[in-house]
Amino acid sequence: MEVGMKLFQRMKSERVVSDAVVFNVLLDGVAHASRVDLVDGILQEMESMNIRPSNHTVSILVKLYGRVDLDKAFHAVAYYPKKYNFSANTQVRTCLISTCLANHRLDKAFEVYHTMTGDCRPDRKTHDTLMKGTSWNMHWNIARQRFEIQNSCTGFICLAYFREKVVSVLTWIARFNFWRSWRIRVYLWWMTL
Repeated sequence: MEVGMKLFQRMKSERVVSDAVVFNVLLDGVAHASRVDLVDGILQEMESMNIRPSNHTVSILVKLYGRVDLDKAFHAVAYYPKKYNFSANTQVRTCLISTCLANHRLDKAFEVYHTMTGDCRPDRKTHDTLMKGTSWNMHWNIARQRFEIQNSCTGFICLAYFREKVVSVLTWIARFNFWRSWRIRVYLWWMTL
């Protein structure tokens, strides 16, 4: 991360023009290094150079802040689109759902999911994220109820799709969590009935 920051400082000193891509790469590096302390400086630098954040920028911030403080992730989704006059797209909201699930906040994940309307409608990736998150946290009944409600509303998800996803997730979990595998095998058997 230090090498990237030094390179960025060198680019500035040599007056190389930076754009949103450069800042997004820097923010992504900061996110991978979990260096939250550098984020504010990068965002201030971005603002001082009149470079507007994009949906990609916000999704990086959601992933980063989600590891530290879920409220900051929600703030980023509310603040940057409003300030820079764009709307958070499906990918940003899917990242927010994923972050909620990683923080074991199933209620918040479904709250974000139910606000996705208009141009920001849930897609297959959104549904897969919800399915994997609820399955990973062993919230089978909640997931099934939510997806059955979704099926009756839009017809996008059907019970067969739900079962297919649960079976694939359970099979994957069984490979890596051997101590729970007997429970998973019982549930897999039950799902195929």
